[in-house]
Amino acid sequence: MKLVMFQIAGKPDVMPGLFTDRGVVSIADAVPAGATPQSTMTGIIDSFDRLRPALDRLGREGKAMPASDYARRWPGRARSWPASPITGSTVRSRPGRSTCS
Repeated sequence: MKLVMFQIAGKPDVMPGLFTDRGVVSIADAVPAGATPQSTMTGIIDSFDRLRPALDRLGREGKAMPASDYARRWPGRARSWPASPITGSTVRSRPGRSTCS
């Protein structure tokens, strides 16, 4: 399961989603919203064990958007969220530290 932050083309909000083979599936309605995209992602990660059944279901059954309809975003920044070269999963940095070069 790959967590991402994304922005729908032409819309200002950055939202949480799941990156799937079918495209990105929004999980915004299934997770608590934080004050910022970064705090939303932190909340998802901190509550992942509780959220996992719903996220698994959305990953399988949720409406996926094709790549032309969204841009992946770094929480709180206008940069892409990096993927780990080892696992392919998204990388979580500690506050004050950037994983982007």
